[in-house]
Amino acid sequence: MIVQRLGIFLILLATPLIAADISEPEPATRPIDQVVEALVAAGLERNLGLAAQELDLQRAEQALNEARAALRPQIDLNARYSVSRGGREINLPVADLLNPVYASLNQLLLQQGQAGQFPQIDETGFSLLREHEQDTRITLRQLLYAPAARANIDRFVAEREAFDADLQRFRQQLARDIRVAYYSWSQTRAALAIIDSSLTVLAENVRVSQALYDNGKVTRDQVLRAEAERLELEQERSRAQAQVALARRYLNFLLDWPLDQQIAASRQLQPLPVLSLPSLESLEQQTLMGRQELARLDAALRAAEAAEAAAKASRGPTLMAQLDVGIQGETYGFGPGKNQSVASLVLSVPISDGGARRSRQAQARLQRESLEISRRLLEKQLRLDLRASLEQLDTALKGYSSAEARVEAAREAFRIASRKRDVGTINQVEFIDSERAQTRAQLNLNLTRFQVLIRRAELAYAAALDRPL
Repeated sequence: MIVQRLGIFLILLATPLIAADISEPEPATRPIDQVVEALVAAGLERNLGLAAQELDLQRAEQALNEARAALRPQIDLNARYSVSRGGREINLPVADLLNPVYASLNQLLLQQGQAGQFPQIDETGFSLLREHEQDTRITLRQLLYAPAARANIDRFVAEREAFDADLQRFRQQLARDIRVAYYSWSQTRAALAIIDSSLTVLAENVRVSQALYDNGKVTRDQVLRAEAERLELEQERSRAQAQVALARRYLNFLLDWPLDQQIAASRQLQPLPVLSLPSLESLEQQTLMGRQELARLDAALRAAEAAEAAAKASRGPTLMAQLDVGIQGETYGFGPGKNQSVASLVLSVPISDGGARRSRQAQARLQRESLEISRRLLEKQLRLDLRASLEQLDTALKGYSSAEARVEAAREAFRIASRKRDVGTINQVEFIDSERAQTRAQLNLNLTRFQVLIRRAELAYAAALDRPL
């Protein structure tokens, strides 16, 4: 009996609140914060969603480059070679004009006894199109005055900043999700370890109950009750194993790793790190400065203002310089009669477009006003989320102290119940209730501990902190 009591006591002392997964290839030695931040760094390098966001940013950068190119010199090479047949002909009235004159002059010469010297001219004409013609030129264009194009560049600059804010927001959200996923996985692993320890205790309870029954100190129903409780916890263990696997696969999904890859475990999280919460005012200031949702709306506001300015500027004139240099003629070559150059200043002044530009300007103004309202609403929402995250963390911290006290009370009650069970002075129902109370208290402490870490990660995201407090 003394050996049995000593065995049960050692089992209780060896029951960990957080145990390492036996499938881990190496012992867990690093603190949990170091493991989490290493996984966050890995996730920020490999996550597919983040890669897609980076491609969107690159696309916005190229759109900005395209808009800037409108203000740079544009050079084109245009070459045309034509072969024509038929078409309109132009008749010149040279015969009608000169033949009467030549006839009069010839008559005067005859009167003087001289022969006529001026011939009669046939009708003369030419084709409007050359049978063979080439036109090859280089055209240089440069916008000199185009307010709409400059405002359009400002719009694309703001849109690129909006995409960059989207990318940074995704990075913040991904870091939070990885932290929460790792804490959730660690919590399920720790819960599984607690259940395994409880199963060891219940298996010993079955053995002790059987020994007491064999010695005639208890009835058969106590043995059956102990076995039923052990089988029930076996089912609980199967569900806990499934939760561990599910949490690990989700974390691997965020990291873009193979879904069943093993993850490095951290060492035991005991005691809980002491947290120093900053003031609400400082957290609110950090939130308004660091949350990328606000930065994105600010950039969208600037883009809407630039679009409104571009629509307004499109109603004004534009001035462009153009230079054409090339060769023209029936054959290719350089020299007089073939070289050509034309320099132009092109002024364009819109007069009426049926109100299209005015409508575009109104649309941009309405978009800007809508974004201003959205920003005010988002700022209020972020303040609300920050307060909620802070209160949830505070509640979790308070609950952790109560959970620790609950574990100590349940553990002492189970120790007393174990001694009574060993001497047959307690029925099986009371012993199982005591053991169940201890297991539930341990599971509650485990859950509360990781809830503190999860709430800490959520507060870091809400306040736009680089790392949890």
